[in-house]
Amino acid sequence: MDYWQALEKNGDIVQHSSWEDFLASPLKPSSIYGFSASSTTSFWDVTYKAGDGLLFGPESSGLPLDILQAVKPLNIPRGGEAMRSLNVSTAVGVAAYEAMRQVRHR
Repeated sequence: MDYWQALEKNGDIVQHSSWEDFLASPLKPSSIYGFSASSTTSFWDVTYKAGDGLLFGPESSGLPLDILQAVKPLNIPRGGEAMRSLNVSTAVGVAAYEAMRQVRHR
């Protein structure tokens, strides 16, 4: 992204040195939803609230198992079994806009 540094300067980006530091941070989301193709709970079955966080892993491997076990795992339904996963940028867009839609329409 060519605007990454601008986000950091505005305080919109915070980097933590470890998962444990993130969990100990006062900025930690109230609920953390981790997205995984292997989860059995659809992201449509959640009522999102302001302060929730959405977590996505690398496209090649997904979230590590220890992190996935520490969050509320969700999936985004796909078009059948042949479609094993979504591109991570597509998944982020789909999930983020659904969460924003819910939060803004309350």
